[in-house]
Amino acid sequence: MAHILNAEGEKLQKAIELADNICDLLKVNQSVQQTVTKVTFLEQVLYAKLEALECCRFDCPTDNSEPES
Repeated sequence: MAHILNAEGEKLQKAIELADNICDLLKVNQSVQQTVTKVTFLEQVLYAKLEALECCRFDCPTDNSEPES
C-alpha cells in the first residue's frame, strides 16, 4: 500500500509541474482519489477476511513441549 500511495504522490507532483490549466490538475486529482479509494476498500476487505479467520483459529500450544502420553 505504501508503494501505491508513494506512486500516486509522485503522480500529483509531476502533474503540478506539467499542468497547463486547472482542469488537467483536477483530472489527475480525481484519478489519484479513485486509486486511493480502491486501495482503501481492498485493505478493508483483507482486514475483514483476517478477522473472519480469527474465529476459526485453533488453540495450539505456545511452547514446544511434547504432548504427554
